[in-house]
Amino acid sequence: MLHLSTDATIDGVKKSKVYIRPFRSVLREAPVSAQRSDDERPDYLTPVVYHTLLALSQEPKHGYGISQEVSEVTEGRVTMGPGTLYGTLQRLNEKGWVRRTEQVDSAAPHAERRRYYELTRTGRAVLRDEARRLARAAELARERAVLRGS
Repeated sequence: MLHLSTDATIDGVKKSKVYIRPFRSVLREAPVSAQRSDDERPDYLTPVVYHTLLALSQEPKHGYGISQEVSEVTEGRVTMGPGTLYGTLQRLNEKGWVRRTEQVDSAAPHAERRRYYELTRTGRAVLRDEARRLARAAELARERAVLRGS
């Protein structure tokens, strides 16, 4: 299960970790109005999906490499266990956003067992749409002085 390491108050009780639903639930339970009709892209991506696509934006990576990069760039706020990571990669592969590649770093330990993934053209377009959405949201927050000093 994915967790965001952040403090939150839920129903008046302070919690140190906030849990969110896995990616599968978000896609299967999203209302029809939240889906684009052109190619069934959701209006927004979960943090796990966004950061997985972002990790693959520069070069193909193996699963553990994706997990390490996500944890690093989010300063540990988004972490993925093997079930979340490989379940997400499988669903992204089924949607055509990523694909397995035969590229292997033969010098790496356990290279023969590692599965490498790369972003597809559709996956890159989905990532670009989400990055634009997030940039618009950040700009709105600056305009409304939510992000002071920015």
